[in-house]
Amino acid sequence: MVTFTGNRVNILCYSAAAVYYHRNHIVDLIQSLPNPNQLLRSIVVDAQEKAHLAEVRALGIVDEMVTGPFWRLISQQGNNILSLNHHLLNMKIHFERWSQDASSLLEGEALFSEDIVEVHKDKLYEELFRESGDDEFQRIDRVTYLEYL
Repeated sequence: MVTFTGNRVNILCYSAAAVYYHRNHIVDLIQSLPNPNQLLRSIVVDAQEKAHLAEVRALGIVDEMVTGPFWRLISQQGNNILSLNHHLLNMKIHFERWSQDASSLLEGEALFSEDIVEVHKDKLYEELFRESGDDEFQRIDRVTYLEYL
């Protein structure tokens, strides 16, 4: 978990990605405690709930493919509001398409091309895009994306 001074959208999405990545570690840690209280036991239940996992995964994918790259784009030297117009139009077009069918986003379609800003394809990225093998989770997951977009 990290802090983003002045950027509340990134902290939400980035932290959701971290929670999804560490979901099993969270459960293992709490279950290893000798006598966890009700709050900790409820965290274990929530961390195993498919709907909650689908929600944090959706926010994590938004971080990896949208808010993270956009943050890196606007942080590049020389960018100003006028130089971002083309990129903002590109975002609008992608969001309109993804709001109808988010399948390409779930498959890792980047918002920006790699020559503009790279997507960090690290362990967190791999975990967010890993197939769960659970049909019920996949169904919940796809509905969740449509709600977020």
